Amino acid sequence: MYDTLHLYYDFVDNDRPNTDEIIYKLNEVSYAEFSGGSTCTYGNLDNLRICIREGELTIKGSLPKYYFGNNFQTLSQKTTSEAIEKLSDDLNLDVNLCKVSRIDLSTNFITTHEPNIYYDYLGNLKRFNRLENPHSIDYRQKSKKLLFYDKVMWAKQTRSLVPLEFQNKNVLRYEMVLQEAVKRYLKLNKITIKDLYGDAMYSKLVGEWYNFYNRIEKKPSKEIVLNTHNIKSPKDFDKELLVHLARTKGFDYMDNMIKDLKARNAFHSDEYYSRLKARYREYSEVEIDSEDIISEISEKVEEVYQREFNPPFYTR
Repeated sequence: MYDTLHLYYDFVDNDRPNTDEIIYKLNEVSYAEFSGGSTCTYGNLDNLRICIREGELTIKGSLPKYYFGNNFQTLSQKTTSEAIEKLSDDLNLDVNLCKVSRIDLSTNFITTHEPNIYYDYLGNLKRFNRLENPHSIDYRQKSKKLLFYDKVMWAKQTRSLVPLEFQNKNVLRYEMVLQEAVKRYLKLNKITIKDLYGDAMYSKLVGEWYNFYNRIEKKPSKEIVLNTHNIKSPKDFDKELLVHLARTKGFDYMDNMIKDLKARNAFHSDEYYSRLKARYREYSEVEIDSEDIISEISEKVEEVYQREFNPPFYTR
């Protein structure tokens, strides 16, 4: 569930690490001096951005990308602990002591349709601004946001590799970002990275992720689905497309089109109009499957919640 995190290690509350040793392990090291006289040493540890100031060290970036090599996969409680252990070894720093100032909690859904099909059925969320883009939909507040987006499209735009299990799939990402005043929002005096993989904090965050989704207004809509089971030949395919069109638009729509053709004398014989009308009346009455688009996502959110929600003393 975890993705991007912002962490800071305070030299006042904790032992000061050997910063020269840490800098030696970083790539693309640079230095900056600010107007007040303070300085910062920047560098990268794989994809993670490290900044060392006079009184603290900060770490920003996608922890699963650092651990797995990609951020299609996200971190569970167990793999979060393993990733922090690896990061601690790489920096020779007890990263468990880092405080947390940003938390992204997310997962991917393999969906029946392309991700943008679902956006119209996700309505407003009280006290959030809803922003819709061609490949994403955002719900924003100053301190937090929810994102739904096409993860494969994101990978193409950022030239990121798509893991084998996600290739040629429709992948919808649902992400909760707590980006400011995290400890105040969660009603805690402080949050350390060690808290994140504990049962209490992990389940609290999974619960927030789940509850935000359920608070979004849903717009249920039955979509008529092309019945591919009847297709045995190219001719069958053509017929099923026409049936799908007639059922989706309705007979009145098709009848008006035929009347318009007749008014323009499109055909030489009136019999053609009668035949078309009879055919599309029949097609529009064919029973074919339908489905509630947004219920697919709701069911997947529920599955993740049931799998990941595990507060202390909770019995399944």
